[in-house]
Amino acid sequence: MNKKFVSSLCIASVILMGTVFGIIPLLQTVNTDIRENAEYNEIREDYTLPSEETQTNDNKDNTGNGKGYSYGSARTNPDFKKLLAKNADTIGWIQIPGTPINYPVLHTSDSQKYLNMNFNGNKSVCGAIFSCGSVQYNPASQNITLFGHNLGMNRTKMFSTLVRYKNKKYYNEHPDIYFETLYQKGTYRVFSVFNVNV
Repeated sequence: MNKKFVSSLCIASVILMGTVFGIIPLLQTVNTDIRENAEYNEIREDYTLPSEETQTNDNKDNTGNGKGYSYGSARTNPDFKKLLAKNADTIGWIQIPGTPINYPVLHTSDSQKYLNMNFNGNKSVCGAIFSCGSVQYNPASQNITLFGHNLGMNRTKMFSTLVRYKNKKYYNEHPDIYFETLYQKGTYRVFSVFNVNV
């Protein structure tokens, strides 16, 4: 064999191996996305917020102002029973109508727990939406911070689509956030958007 042929064969082998080893992580990512979509779709069957019209009407007092609704300190929202049976850390549900954001919210004292673990306790790049620390829900704290991953501009999972609020048209189409907890439900209006790199 001549040196040119052997050299070409070696280069072709390296390219082939690089392609194969490059495709494997891509296929794993696609498989993970499919599995996690299926898991969250199953969770959504256990609990879905009321329609936008119902939410809007339920969350207004006689003056038409958004006030939220309280289940009272002695009572827990019965709609969360199935979710609580699956994950005792369940504290609520967040939804932004017309967007992919439609997830259970978990609460934990461990700020690392749900960064790489989903609602079902499975390892996950997406993690879960959660709050942590000493946040109170009954009565509700004035400020509740929810954590969730931004997986990049071309992704739609978890909080990835929140960066679209930098576009005024997107904001006008999705101004309200529905956040229902075990103890109360409320509608919140987006009033400010900014990016923070962490």
